[in-house]
Amino acid sequence: MAQYRITVEETFSWQGPIISIINDAPSEPSKGDRYIVGTPTEEDPFETHDKSIAWFNGTAWVFDVPEEGWIVYNIQTKRTIQFDGDNWINPPVILEVLEEDPVSPAVGQMWIVEDEEE
Repeated sequence: MAQYRITVEETFSWQGPIISIINDAPSEPSKGDRYIVGTPTEEDPFETHDKSIAWFNGTAWVFDVPEEGWIVYNIQTKRTIQFDGDNWINPPVILEVLEEDPVSPAVGQMWIVEDEEE
């Protein structure tokens, strides 16, 4: 599924979903892939962009430096995370996608749940 860039997205606290948090750029990205950069290694395309949102425009990586309050949905962990000005953290109340819900027939529906201590 292609993701198209919305030029005003940087002005909103809720940002588009990311695939996961990774340290180094994937070798074969697809247009629209989005990641949060963890701790990149030297000489990697992500070097010097730690904590940024990296997205692939089809030919090159573009980096958005997060602002305090930005929220993204992490597809890998099925949880929302928020930038507190220094780090990406689990917010006090999160959105979680439930893969299997015995109560509701709408599998994959989003629910607001209390954050659990990890």
